[in-house]
Amino acid sequence: GYYYTESYNCFRCDPKCLFCGGSQDDECLSCPSGSMLYLIDSSETQGSCVTTVPENNGCHYGTYLSGSSTCYACDISCKTCGGPDSTNCLSCFDPSLLIPSGECKSSCPLQTWLDAGTSSCLPCHPMC
Repeated sequence: GYYYTESYNCFRCDPKCLFCGGSQDDECLSCPSGSMLYLIDSSETQGSCVTTVPENNGCHYGTYLSGSSTCYACDISCKTCGGPDSTNCLSCFDPSLLIPSGECKSSCPLQTWLDAGTSSCLPCHPMC
């Protein structure tokens, strides 16, 4: 793709971009097949094209899919997430544990138990 400057000059996009707003590899507006647009947050319009991964809906770990082809950064506490906030975590970095509120914490809160297989804190049965 190509982009125009304010003085109406036409320049080629970085090869990683399908369409772009500038010449750098982090100024992509869309990406070719096999890659996804990675944006730091939802207020951004330009980002980097990253190779898709089969896990995590095509986005790299630490990002989540929004729309059909844009990956946004997770909260820094999350390994994988479903949104931008600390309460949107789906998995955590070791040794943190995923608690029922969707946050990553160092230990399980009261009235939860540790499922070692998933490193998640699950709610106790109401009869406990």
